[in-house]
Amino acid sequence: MYYTNILVMEINGSTIAKEIIKRCRNEGRHAYLEDEDKATLRFLRAANSFIPDAEEDGADMKNVAFILRIPGREIVLKSGNGDWEYDFCEDSDGEIYGRCIRQALFHNVYDKATSAVVTISTFAVTLLPILLGAALRASTQK
Repeated sequence: MYYTNILVMEINGSTIAKEIIKRCRNEGRHAYLEDEDKATLRFLRAANSFIPDAEEDGADMKNVAFILRIPGREIVLKSGNGDWEYDFCEDSDGEIYGRCIRQALFHNVYDKATSAVVTISTFAVTLLPILLGAALRASTQK
């Protein structure tokens, strides 16, 4: 298995553009790339277009890893510890798409706590009219 690790301070359009130039040269030279470099270029372009989706998830772009696994090769674009992890796959048409497979622990705990609060609040709002009705009936019977 062949690994390419690309370490950056933050995953954003600027750092990806720098990596494209560093690894694949300028636009006019892309037609002459070897197959490995073409795969790297496709991945970096897909990663760049995926940034808004990761930001919408709440990902910390200074602590994220974008990983492309293709037969015989793995390309990792990583910033920080890579606590947010996105897995990229290439379909039969050559399209690369990504999905979040791991969130930072704090964000995951926060999501679960928020969900629990919403569930409890919804339950309490449903019970409130029943409890108020029972209290009103009890007070009128005395």
